Amino acid sequence: MEVAIAPTTRPANGSRDNGCGGLTVRHEASLEVSIRIRTHLPMLRPAERRVADYVLASPGDAVVASIGELARRCQTSPATVSKFCRALGYANLATLRRSLAADLAGTRLAWDQILTVLGDVPQPALEACRSILLGIYNTFRIFDRAAVEAAVERIDRARHVLLVGSGGSGIVASFIAQKFLRLGVATVAMSDPSTCRDHLALATPDDVLIAISHRGETAYVVDAVRDARQRGVYAIAVTQRPGSPVAMAADIRLLTSAEEPLWPGDSTRGRLAAMALFDALHALLVAVRAATERTAAIDNEATARRVSDE
Repeated sequence: MEVAIAPTTRPANGSRDNGCGGLTVRHEASLEVSIRIRTHLPMLRPAERRVADYVLASPGDAVVASIGELARRCQTSPATVSKFCRALGYANLATLRRSLAADLAGTRLAWDQILTVLGDVPQPALEACRSILLGIYNTFRIFDRAAVEAAVERIDRARHVLLVGSGGSGIVASFIAQKFLRLGVATVAMSDPSTCRDHLALATPDDVLIAISHRGETAYVVDAVRDARQRGVYAIAVTQRPGSPVAMAADIRLLTSAEEPLWPGDSTRGRLAAMALFDALHALLVAVRAATERTAAIDNEATARRVSDE
């Protein structure tokens, strides 16, 4: 049985006694609905964003609210609520509420167990822990096996792998570059426009570019992807937002799903979710190369036997 890492439900006043010294834990929207909301957030209109914010902040209330009540609480119209539901891929509010209710009912146990272990942890630290765990869990809930396997195949036979990212994403680029280098993959991590231009000027269709951008909007990262595509370089985007410029410009996209920063400049959640995704990609690459080596060894042994027999 799949057990999700998510907080438990709460009363309408927004808090609950979790048995851990009176800590109040912010309730998280159901995983399926919250992932869809965060994925589509950049494409929502302002009024639809108010509905999104309310569902994320008060899923327990949203799951029982009528369309009129929800519209009133979000200071918008029932028609806008319906458009919001359709934008997320739900036929109507009733369909969204069923998904919300199912997730709320099925995602209580694991977080209660974690709270029991973390009973003495202060609330701000507990909140950070919860956000990090949910970011990684949600990222693997939307794990696209076909896209990851396509990325591994391209990286395995690439002449060079060029990684580009800014700020926290630049840290992720350096992290995965070191792991790839240990596998013998010629890798360069780039974190500024000048370095990107210099390396892309020498890139060929035998190379791979991996662009890392949490929001997918960093100008020179987007430019790097577009430049790479023009040169025939295969481009992979790692981002939280599938409709972002960097995602739309790339050949394939690998998605993360972490909460937005709690304060300006805080990129820990998105960075750790991306690192976890890259760890999975790295593990698959190790497995592919090990299988290739085993096949080569078997072929060499068979060739040696034939030569010996002759």
